[in-house]
Amino acid sequence: MVALQYLKLNELSEVSNTAREIQIPECTFDGLPNLTNLELNGNRLSKIPSAIKSLKNLKYISLRMNSIQSVGGDDFHQPSPLEILRLDKNKLVEIPVSALAQLPHLTELYLDFNSISTIPARAFWHNPRLTNLSLAYTNLTIIHKDAFFGLNQLGPLNLQGNNLTTIEGGVMTHVNPKVKLQLSGNPLRCDCNLRGFASWLKDIHIGSLNKGRMYMYMQY
Repeated sequence: MVALQYLKLNELSEVSNTAREIQIPECTFDGLPNLTNLELNGNRLSKIPSAIKSLKNLKYISLRMNSIQSVGGDDFHQPSPLEILRLDKNKLVEIPVSALAQLPHLTELYLDFNSISTIPARAFWHNPRLTNLSLAYTNLTIIHKDAFFGLNQLGPLNLQGNNLTTIEGGVMTHVNPKVKLQLSGNPLRCDCNLRGFASWLKDIHIGSLNKGRMYMYMQY
């Protein structure tokens, strides 16, 4: 039995000289019970391969630069010890809430460069250990007031490069007060609708809002 822990199978389409989606047989990872880190970047995958379900010790998986449209609650081995999930540069159109509910040990989640316009209420309710959350350049326009409920350990929160014109008051109430928020590149409107967020910014951080641009420095 092989004790392999880290496996990279990136851009296999380039190796096989094909423009089609790479097919990963269900038995691909049989005999690799100790595999903890897996990369399947740039393989034109339209869904998460079912072969991954056999990896009961998987803690890190990178599925960047594919064409994955959805993530299901049964796509990973259960119970799952997964800690880091990279799904940036795919074709997701919504937060995979049902899948995240099955990943209680998740500490880092990357969803950048998808087409996720909304963060619903309690989207990460089952992921209280999240310390790093990134939703940059996803065409994000709406963040529900309770979207970040339960994220008391969150450090970096990257929301830059989206289409946020306002942030509802109370959105940041449930987040770690020392969160490192990135909001540059959003067309924020400095009007009455932004008053609640501006108040939080003033109370918790040293920063300012100027013509939709946010300048913020952490206060410790």
